[in-house]
Amino acid sequence: MADYQTYKKIDGGDAVIANSLGPAQVSGFSTAVTEQYMFWNDNYWGGPNGGCCCNWTVPGKVLTVKFELRGGGGSGGPARCCQTNRGTPGGTGAYVSKIIHSHKGDFTPGSTSYTICAGGSSQCSCCGCCNSRRGCGRHGYPTYVQGSGLSNFCANGGSYGYQRCGGWCYNCGYHKQCATCYSECNACAFGYSKGDCGGGEFGLMGGISMEHSNQYCNTQHWQSAIGSAGPWNAPTSHSRSFCTTGPSRGCCFAHSFFPGGGGYSGSTQGSQCWGDWGQGGLVVVTTWS
Repeated sequence: MADYQTYKKIDGGDAVIANSLGPAQVSGFSTAVTEQYMFWNDNYWGGPNGGCCCNWTVPGKVLTVKFELRGGGGSGGPARCCQTNRGTPGGTGAYVSKIIHSHKGDFTPGSTSYTICAGGSSQCSCCGCCNSRRGCGRHGYPTYVQGSGLSNFCANGGSYGYQRCGGWCYNCGYHKQCATCYSECNACAFGYSKGDCGGGEFGLMGGISMEHSNQYCNTQHWQSAIGSAGPWNAPTSHSRSFCTTGPSRGCCFAHSFFPGGGGYSGSTQGSQCWGDWGQGGLVVVTTWS
C-alpha cells in the first residue's frame, strides 16, 4: 500500500494545464468570493413596480464575474362571467447564468460597465368579459444585463395564468397551457417561459402552474403556483380553497412569492375579478479577484 512519502510532489504552477489561465490569474490564484451584489425592486405589494435598472462598473482587480438572472413571474388570469373558480396562477420566471473573465478580454477591471435590469412585477389583469383577452393574464417581465462580453443575455418572464374552459372533475390537476376554447390566449405557444434569449451559458425555463380539483370540494379545490427551478428561486405554494374563500381577487387567495413567482387568478366577475401580479425578477452578480 502506498504511503504519503511515495506520492510525487509538484509545484503549484504545474497543477494548472498550460494556457488554461491568463497571466493575471497565474500570479494570484485567489478563489475567494470578494463581492456579491443583488439588484431588485423591493415593492412586493403591487404591480407593475417598474423593476430595477442601474449602471454597474466592474471593480478594480476583479478577474471573473458571474451574472445570474431570474425573470419576473406572470400574472393570474381574470375571472370570466360565464365561468368562475377555474383559475390557474401565472408561471415562474426563467433562470439564466453566465461567467465572464478579464484575461479573455471580456471586460477591463475598474472601467467596464454594465446595464443591469431586474424585471418588474407583472401587470394585474381585468376583466375576463370586458376585453379581448377574455380569461388570460399577462406575461412576466424579462430580466437582462447588457455590456462587454454579453449578447442577448436575458431571462424571460413567466407565462400568464388563465381561466380554463373545462368543467368540474373528480380528482385531477389542470396545467394552464393549451386552453383551446379562447384563441386569444394562445396558451399552447406560451405555456412556459423559454429560458434565456440565447446569450446565457446555463438556463432553466420557467415553470407552469396548475389548478387542483376534487369532487368533494372540502378545501381541496385550489390553485398551485409552481416554484422556480434553480437557485435564487421562489417556492411552490398553493392558495386558499375556492370552496371556502368565496368571491375573491387573485391576491386574496394567496400572495405571489419573490423572486419570479406567478400571481394568482381571480374567482368571480365584478369588483373581485382581478388576476393579480407576479413578482419581479432578480440579478445576482458575484465577483472573484
